[in-house]
Amino acid sequence: MHKSTVKFLILFIVPSSVNALSESEFVQSLLSNNIFFEKEQINLTIKQIEMEGDKANYGDWDWTIGGELGRINKNKTKYDYTSTTDYAKSTSQEVRKFSSDLTKKFFSNGSELSISYDKSLPVKNEEMHDKNGYQTDKNTTEYLDDASISWTLPLLKNKGGVVDQKTYDLAVLDFEDEKLALAETKEDFIEEKLIIFLDWVSYNTQISIVRKRLEQSEKILE
Repeated sequence: MHKSTVKFLILFIVPSSVNALSESEFVQSLLSNNIFFEKEQINLTIKQIEMEGDKANYGDWDWTIGGELGRINKNKTKYDYTSTTDYAKSTSQEVRKFSSDLTKKFFSNGSELSISYDKSLPVKNEEMHDKNGYQTDKNTTEYLDDASISWTLPLLKNKGGVVDQKTYDLAVLDFEDEKLALAETKEDFIEEKLIIFLDWVSYNTQISIVRKRLEQSEKILE
């Protein structure tokens, strides 16, 4: 019997006698000692965190804020213009926009709720001309407020959000695969150590029998 095997058996058997430690108790003592499966257990925990994170991220609220500032200048000259109708020879426009979108996906059916608000404050300045030349300045200020609420329910190939949830589905498969790997590792480990344990019990029983026979022989010879 190898030294490593002896050390292993001493670790579990010395605290209680061989006769007191049953096979099921021995197996349970192995399973309760996480040091033997530490690597596999860590991998399983990581996969579980990734899986739960994908699900939480899918159904989390997403808030997007955007804005735009700018200025647009245009010049237009009409040669040989003979109309008395004014046209904008020079135009400058300030662009001021703000947008906010709040969305949430629902994991149960793949639907999406979207709440949006847009505000625009464009200011346009125009230099008006006609056939006689410059006439006046024209200022236009517009205010636009747009709010909307929409709910989208996926249908056909994406019914229930199966397409959008494929990242989570892959994470579930990885997690289940890691669970299987841990179970297989435990099974192989228990099988190996149980054989050692049963051999130890057998040897110990034989030693006990030999000792009793020796005691009986000594009594006869006295």
